[in-house]
Amino acid sequence: MISVYEWDLGQNRAAFGLRMLSKLREEHINLSPKHRMKVKYATQVLSQSVANALRMQGRHDTMSTINFIETFNKVFDCLNVMRTKCKGNYNKLPYKDVNDPRFEVIRLKFNKCS
Repeated sequence: MISVYEWDLGQNRAAFGLRMLSKLREEHINLSPKHRMKVKYATQVLSQSVANALRMQGRHDTMSTINFIETFNKVFDCLNVMRTKCKGNYNKLPYKDVNDPRFEVIRLKFNKCS
């Protein structure tokens, strides 16, 4: 995580100053006791934008991390449904049917963990 954060800030990028991970700050990397219990830091680190930045970084040794982050982000979105309309993210739309395919995604992801 530190390497992708430093890469995002880095001067060696083609577009210096233009960041992909604009929500990430020093507090996300060096957590103080006060910040360790904040859910927003976890959701911002385990987000699709971080997975995209890791993928763009082009390191082959981060593929498992990318898959984990994408899975976590998808499951979190499915569990965090609040709005009646959500543009652009199918996983955040409200559930209207007990046979919604997102329930299957959640069940399969958590069964793999146990």
